[in-house]
Parts: sequence; structure tokens; C-alpha cells
Amino acid sequence: MSSGAVDVAFRPLQPPVRDHRLTTRPLWRESIVAVMRDDDPFTCPDARQAFHDLEGRALIGNPSGEPRSRGRFDLRHVAGEAADLLNVAYLTDQPSTLVSLVRAAFGIGVISQLALATTTNRWHRRP
Repeated sequence: MSSGAVDVAFRPLQPPVRDHRLTTRPLWRESIVAVMRDDDPFTCPDARQAFHDLEGRALIGNPSGEPRSRGRFDLRHVAGEAADLLNVAYLTDQPSTLVSLVRAAFGIGVISQLALATTTNRWHRRP
């Protein structure tokens, strides 16, 4: 891309572009939401949780959140410094699998709002 053959490229913000010859601009940002069962204590109306509230809870996220992938998107990326304190129990790149794991009480899902919208399930959505 830095040869001048491409004028515009569209890609995720993570991992960051490390080529100083290129300029990046975010076009949109997407909310990350928690997916949980109706009987989860965090589903009370108007409740907003922070990542530190999820310590000790089994979380289901996107595999690109693995530190070795260097993608640092989704779960680990949005958790920031709290990422190392989280119990990432399951990883899946399929939104429907994440929802099924939540439904089966394997944990709380953390996923982008757009990815969740691709499933046919209705869930409580919390940032």
C-alpha cells in the first residue's frame, strides 16, 4: 500500500497501522455490548456495568481478542488495562455460537453490537 498503488484502504482500527507514511481516519465506531441470560443479576433495568464488575465471571468473546493475535479487538481491546483481570473462558468468531454459549449458561458474551444484530436472538444489551 505504501508504494502508491492504493489510494484508499478500509480496515479495522486494530491492530493499529504502524507505517508512518500512512494516515488513518476512523469512519465509525461500534458499541461493544454484553450478552447475558435474563436470569443474570446484571440484567436489572438501567444497570450499567464496567469491566471491573465482570471480574471472576466467565466471559465469552471474539478470538481476535487473544493477546498473541495482536488484533486486540473486542473484549481485550475495549477492556483496556482491565483485560488481564478478566476470565476469558471461551472464544468464538461466530455470533450465533456466542449467543448459544450464553443461553447454555457458560458465561457472559462480549461482542460488537453489529455482530450481535446478525443473530436472530433477542438479548439484553449493555455497553
